[in-house]
Amino acid sequence: MSGHASFYLLNQEHLKAVEKAWKPVETRLWWGRKKTTFPFIQDFYTYTTFLEDYPYSGWIYTQVFLYFDDVFGYSDLELAKEANRISMGGATITLFTHRDKEKIIHKLAPSQLSIDKLRYFAEEYYETPEEKQSSGESLLLAIELLHNCLQKIEPGKILMLHVG
Repeated sequence: MSGHASFYLLNQEHLKAVEKAWKPVETRLWWGRKKTTFPFIQDFYTYTTFLEDYPYSGWIYTQVFLYFDDVFGYSDLELAKEANRISMGGATITLFTHRDKEKIIHKLAPSQLSIDKLRYFAEEYYETPEEKQSSGESLLLAIELLHNCLQKIEPGKILMLHVG
């Protein structure tokens, strides 16, 4: 299953408006079926700034978070709190605060990551030899993109990772 991963930046005071933008509204049609709409979705684009997309399946960020937990215990970060993970109709949004950035940015520096260690960590998630071989490179690309986007967080801003 493939999911699209996108990074957005927003001011902290607009977080509630952005959450509301992803709340579905169901209406009944005259023949009894339900129609789901997102009437406030334009608010999402009004209050956020698009940064970048991950070019492949965004579900790799599940592995990135497992790697964080395995290597340096990311569960201390604010993003690990239930309030900072939002599930919306099959999509997940993970929020990174400025405090999160300060805790992990130095550990994500591409120069400190080894493709071989990443491949060793990730290969259990892949079946074919080709997938196992490229798993380290895929994980490194996802971490590098996260690292680049985290650098753009200033105090009062939040980085959103939308996967879905």
